[in-house]
Amino acid sequence: MSRRERRQANRARTARSKPRKKDPPQGRRARLWGFLPGRLLAPLGISLVVAAVVAVIVISVIQAGGGGSNDSAAAAAEQDRDPNLPGQWVDPGGVYPATGDHVDGAVPLCDETATPASAEGRPTCYRSNPPASGPHSPKDMRWDIYAEPVPKEQLVHNMEHGGVVIWYNCSDCDELVASIRKVVEGYLKDGHELVMSPYPDMEENTIALTAWSRLDKFSIGDYSQDRLRRFVEAHERRFNPEGF
Repeated sequence: MSRRERRQANRARTARSKPRKKDPPQGRRARLWGFLPGRLLAPLGISLVVAAVVAVIVISVIQAGGGGSNDSAAAAAEQDRDPNLPGQWVDPGGVYPATGDHVDGAVPLCDETATPASAEGRPTCYRSNPPASGPHSPKDMRWDIYAEPVPKEQLVHNMEHGGVVIWYNCSDCDELVASIRKVVEGYLKDGHELVMSPYPDMEENTIALTAWSRLDKFSIGDYSQDRLRRFVEAHERRFNPEGF
């Protein structure tokens, strides 16, 4: 036998003498590979489920306009009849949010011809003139001073946002209007929520201050800047269900 043939024979014997490694059983291998990813992915799966639940809750709260707690606080402010607060309490005819529906078109003043509430008990007309709460336009007005009358339905929306509305009806009263305007401009400059507008649909020579469920209405002879400031300081954002 040649040297080359002997080497080949030795290699063959060596290969046969080495024990062959056995593959792990298929069941064990499957259990091992299933166990490790399961342990790693289980916490991640739980985290994703929790995150999804939290997201649903947050979205629900946002869609509800801040949730029940805001509505409860608003209802408490709306129904507060404290006689020490400036102005008189005006019965809204229900409890917020039922008293703050959005409607299209004009809302009448309550009188013998107007039905004060729907079958569901929701107000359908205004219980004071100018209004101090009730159904209103979906559109509000910018906080500002207006030289021309603004639809009352839009100003009621401003009150729902926590604002104070100053209404006036007088002629040859430039000095009075300038005095009111000066106070309002100061508040607006500081970021307060006020609207000032002429309102020819109430008695002549009259001023009215309104916030949600509150009205201070008086003759122009009874006006003072202090009276206006007291009303604003007491009522601006006191009723504020939407957090403005």
